[in-house]
Amino acid sequence: MSIFKIDLIIEKNIVLETNIDNVWENIIDTDKKAVWSPWLILEKNCKQTTKWRKATVWYLETWDWTVVWSGEQIITDIVKNEHINYDLNFLKPFKSSNKASFVLEKLSDTSTKLTWKMQGTLPIFLFFLKKMMTVMVWKDFERGLSMLKSILEKWKLDTSTEFSWVDTLEKKYYIWTKTECVIKDIWNKISSSFTSLINITKEHNLGPLSYFTIYNKADIVNDKFEIEACIEISENDFKNFKLPIVSTYFLWFVDKMKVAVTTHYGSYDFIENSWTWAYMYLKPNKLKKNKNIPAIELYEKWFVDNIDESKYVTHIIIPIK
Repeated sequence: MSIFKIDLIIEKNIVLETNIDNVWENIIDTDKKAVWSPWLILEKNCKQTTKWRKATVWYLETWDWTVVWSGEQIITDIVKNEHINYDLNFLKPFKSSNKASFVLEKLSDTSTKLTWKMQGTLPIFLFFLKKMMTVMVWKDFERGLSMLKSILEKWKLDTSTEFSWVDTLEKKYYIWTKTECVIKDIWNKISSSFTSLINITKEHNLGPLSYFTIYNKADIVNDKFEIEACIEISENDFKNFKLPIVSTYFLWFVDKMKVAVTTHYGSYDFIENSWTWAYMYLKPNKLKKNKNIPAIELYEKWFVDNIDESKYVTHIIIPIK
């Protein structure tokens, strides 16, 4: 390690229930990779160029994002159905040189293990970001491999994201309950919390107006989340409803606020794509997050509607100044 740089090592693997030729084709083909790349999906109009012959040493790809960063990838060693080694160089927002690779292992005629690795450095002045950057890139790898798994095993990717609009969220009155969890358990915690809340509204004849989750704490680095499952009710119900003194449920309200809205279509399994998108698009749209107000997930179509996950519609709501 240079005294001016900090080592950064990330690795993520996944087992894909398909043959090794199919996996190889989807990681080596630039067009196919664009569908599941955790970065390329963030910007549809990314300026992407290629140079030299495909799938050979010195094959070069470059990217110039408005939203994310700029960089290049150069294949340095390649063996079909075995590995691809490449240099991954970022140019913006800061310069960084990395060694990366895809390693394939045939488990059977219909099963393949794929490992995505990266070894690089951070500038010394970013030493305090090492843990966060490691977690963020690892999560990027995880998102990309999960999308690839869906494509290869289900022959489709039931997810898309749209940076929708800047809007005003009207004042909401709601009944809520709080829970803490790690990221992999969020959906189970959300669904169980809302199931119990829905029972409360039924018992007391409260008509739900909307369903949303408030993220009071979202610590991705240490994997700690504190969330509130909320069911919006009418102002009249809010004023008249009485909760027991000892209760795990509470009444509250959020004031009218200016928000940026990003919409996630499809399975909640890929919701992290849209959360990433929501924050990435603030700066190029000259928007600044209001740090005093937590972000919200609002569910337009989801499990309470008894529909297939591919038809879920979830809005990521970021309060802005």
